[in-house]
Amino acid sequence: MALASAEDLRHAIPDIAGRSPISEAASTDDRIASLEKLIAQNPKSVAYQNQLAAAYMQKVRETVDFGYLDRAERILNRVLAADDGNYEALRMREVVELERHHFQAAADFADTLVRLHPGDPWSYGILGDASMEMGRYQRAAAAYQQMLVRRPDQSSLNRAAWYEFVTG
Repeated sequence: MALASAEDLRHAIPDIAGRSPISEAASTDDRIASLEKLIAQNPKSVAYQNQLAAAYMQKVRETVDFGYLDRAERILNRVLAADDGNYEALRMREVVELERHHFQAAADFADTLVRLHPGDPWSYGILGDASMEMGRYQRAAAAYQQMLVRRPDQSSLNRAAWYEFVTG
């Protein structure tokens, strides 16, 4: 469970990437092509850059080609270089670190974002996932509990079930 699920990312994309003129029914490839064109027309659009990074991260799930993760990371680094407090880019940074199995880095990012926005369940899920991977089960339980309180849905319930399965 080191990777955020494709469903989690699809649900997070509107939250982390803002509104998009691109149809939600568009394929990931079409979404990427459209966003690249939009960015070429408006290179300073942080919203489009965040959306493109999210689309690249979805493409990793579809192809298992981690070159797309590198592309997403480069975009996020540019966004964060221009605005180190860009919350959407920071949230996606957590996922990049988690997918690279840099669990401590993912947990550190999640801890920071939990302090900045304690009402957002996303980072609690990332913190719990990273903690599980590092064998820090008490910390994972606390993070998953906070996620459940804030968003009692399939994503948080699956994580709680996974925790119960692993820890017995």
